[in-house]
Amino acid sequence: MFRLIHSNQSGFTLLEAVMTIGLVSLSLMASFQLYRTTQTSIELTQDRLENTLDNIITEKILERDFFYCKHSLNNLVINDDSDKSFYSYLHDGYCSGSSCSRTFTFDIPEDPGAYSAKEFYVLTEDFKSTAGIVGQTLVQPERAYSSSGTTYTFQSLNYNNTLSALDNSPWTAEQLNLLYSPSYLRNSSDTPGVDPAKMLTYLGFVDGEDLNGTLKKVAPLPTIFSYKDPRTGNNITNEDNFLRNLPGIIGSPTYAFIAPVKLIRYRLRHNVFDAKSRVDLMRGELKSDGTFHERIIGMNVNEVVFSRETISSPAVVYQVSYKIKIREFR
Repeated sequence: MFRLIHSNQSGFTLLEAVMTIGLVSLSLMASFQLYRTTQTSIELTQDRLENTLDNIITEKILERDFFYCKHSLNNLVINDDSDKSFYSYLHDGYCSGSSCSRTFTFDIPEDPGAYSAKEFYVLTEDFKSTAGIVGQTLVQPERAYSSSGTTYTFQSLNYNNTLSALDNSPWTAEQLNLLYSPSYLRNSSDTPGVDPAKMLTYLGFVDGEDLNGTLKKVAPLPTIFSYKDPRTGNNITNEDNFLRNLPGIIGSPTYAFIAPVKLIRYRLRHNVFDAKSRVDLMRGELKSDGTFHERIIGMNVNEVVFSRETISSPAVVYQVSYKIKIREFR
């Protein structure tokens, strides 16, 4: 009556289960490793792109400053690594040999928040779009004076709004302006082709509260700009002194030029962000109150060098190397 039915079904053995779990685990580990490798590669590529973008921005800023830095030559008092005048410029001779080259290398600040001990300055032309300023403006000395008989009294370069009334005038509030002679000058003891000839120059800010006033000298201008007559070594103390010492050219009227400029300071700073240290290249523009409006233009800097192959050329070469920014992966 009864029939016994035998079933041949059975579960996985322990060995089969272990092998299955092992294979699944290996598959998951391989997938995770592939994901991690891909993610790391993406983030490393992103880091490199960010570094490249930062470098391009830095290069563009440096290129702009140094392409228009002609007024720095023979005017700014900056010494190189060998204590030679970095901006000496021999325009009428050729200098060769190691004594003719110039190199300025920044020291790297060690402590967080510290700045490099050395600072580098450049005087560059200012092409502000707000005023549409381009190039230089002619200055006629007689227009800066009032007269009574044979007595001439200096009033202002902008006396009777001589400059401020011009289109694209350089004479705007708080503008840094450079006065300079049209010809090069030397001391009588200098040797042409050996000792650099220099222009007579004067540098200062337009008084924002008195457009008919005089140009203001603010720190650090007196220490880094040469306010000296190349012929005598005497100080040029103000615009009146500058105009009265302009070199005359027989048969031609005496005149000068005025050009809007910016004084730029470069230095390094040891910064700390998110508990990580880095050295950044800082660029600051001098303002009329003597302070610098400063910002970072290059991050993770490893070395910054400014150089000139020879003082017979006005060219300034800059070299910036970086520490590649790489993330930590865990």
